Amino acid sequence: MEMAGLLIGKRVRIITNSLLIANKIHLEQKGWQPTELFLAGGLLYPDSGLLVGPEAHKTISQYHADWAFISCAGIHDNGIYNNNQLVVETEKEMIRQSERSVVLADHSKFGTKSMTKICDFADINMIITDDQAQVPFASSIQEAGTELIRVKNALDGFS
Repeated sequence: MEMAGLLIGKRVRIITNSLLIANKIHLEQKGWQPTELFLAGGLLYPDSGLLVGPEAHKTISQYHADWAFISCAGIHDNGIYNNNQLVVETEKEMIRQSERSVVLADHSKFGTKSMTKICDFADINMIITDDQAQVPFASSIQEAGTELIRVKNALDGFS
């Protein structure tokens, strides 16, 4: 959600399955701005604001993106996890349709597995987390060719 706010007013195209992100961008843009927003259709997953299922998958499969930014419920020594199969299928499609993919996860996600595996470390380019993250399997992440970035304040350097 924080990432979306940083992109408002930038010359970017955002493809999302999140009604919350779409609403944030819509409400915070002032007049005509260069930020273009594409919203996937699908089933509204309860209490998440996410559009998922076959229609979301189909919509996302029609686009190509330079970057995919996804969240997760857990990062364990063998990959990235989330807590709903329909959400995971949409995230997998986002990764497939992008040149580079980034997982945004705070320190609480490390060492946690959830219901469904999104991907292996080798399937993504980067994990960005906060400087409180304890990552005993950092070498596994880096050996997979995935960059692990710890930031003091996720909003530093953005304006």
